[in-house]
Amino acid sequence: MRKRLSQSEEEYLEAIYRETRTGKDAKISKLASSLKVKSPSVVQMINRLSRRGLTSKTKEGVRLTKKGEASAAKIVRRHRLAERLLSDILGCDLPSVHEKACELEHVIDDELAEKLEKVLGAPSCPHGAPIPDREGKTPDIGTIPLSEVGEGKKAIIFRIPEDRLAVQRLLSLCILPGAEVEVQRKSPGGSVIIKVGKTNVALSGDLSRNIEVASPAVWRRFRHRWRWGIRKP
Repeated sequence: MRKRLSQSEEEYLEAIYRETRTGKDAKISKLASSLKVKSPSVVQMINRLSRRGLTSKTKEGVRLTKKGEASAAKIVRRHRLAERLLSDILGCDLPSVHEKACELEHVIDDELAEKLEKVLGAPSCPHGAPIPDREGKTPDIGTIPLSEVGEGKKAIIFRIPEDRLAVQRLLSLCILPGAEVEVQRKSPGGSVIIKVGKTNVALSGDLSRNIEVASPAVWRRFRHRWRWGIRKP
C-alpha cells in the first residue's frame, strides 16, 4: 500500500512546483527561503522525495519527476480552490487567504476538490493564478513577469504574489489585477520603477519577478473568465 504524503512533503512539492513554473530548476537556497527552513533540511527532504520517485536532482538544484509533477499539481489545485472558498464564500480578505489555505489544502481530498470546483466555478485563484484541472493541466495564458517588460512599455497586471506582506503593499499602492502600469526604469539587479496612474513606484527585483503582466489583448481575452479576490482588508 502506497504511503500517503505527509503535510511537510506536500509543502515541499508545492514549493518546487511554484519555483519551476518558468522551466528552471528549483534552487536549494530559494526553497529554503520560501519554506523558511535551513538548507540542510531542504537537502534531507529532497533526498526523501527522490527515494519516492517524486523529484530528481540536477546541477542547478532540483526538479519534479512526472510522478512528482502530478502529485504537486493536485496539491496546488486543492490550495487554490481553498483560497477561492475563503475569498468567495467565507469573505476573507485577500492578504490572509494564502496562509489559511495552506492549512486547508491538506484536508481536502480529490472528491471534495471536485465538489468545490463545481460550486465555485472559478478557473483562477484570487491572486490570478490558474487552478489546475483534475488532470493537473493549466492553460497557457501568455503572461510574463513584470521584470521582463522593457523601459517605456506598458502592461496590465494579471497576477500578484500570494505572500501576505506583498499583497498588503500592492493593495496600498493600487497595483492590482487590471491596473495598467508603465515601466519607467529598470536596474541590473532587477528592481523597477513603474508608473501607476500618476504615481511612480519602486519595486524590488524579487517582487517584480513575482508579478505577472499581460498585453491588452490577453487581458481582454481573460478578464471575463478570470476572477480575482480584490477586497481591501
